[in-house]
Amino acid sequence: HIGGMDAFARGLKIAAAIRKDGRLAAFVKERYASWDRGLGKDIEKGKLDLKELEAYMLKKGDMLIIPRGTPHKRSTAGTVTLTLVSPMGIAKA
Repeated sequence: HIGGMDAFARGLKIAAAIRKDGRLAAFVKERYASWDRGLGKDIEKGKLDLKELEAYMLKKGDMLIIPRGTPHKRSTAGTVTLTLVSPMGIAKA
């Protein structure tokens, strides 16, 4: 159906706009920044095994849990929504 093709094409244009403006990439980089330093970096490089990680967590104690829906995530979701709407010409970011 032609309506499906139009919707698919519109989705591709929106996806291209999201990638081009860089906000999504910046969000992902910030979200996983702990993997670029310290313990995360050592894990990625294969310098630690599960036994060493277990010892680290037992020594450290409870881990930090960031609940879903934190203000940071809500503000980012709003930004992504503006990015989605803008290419359709409905609103300007």
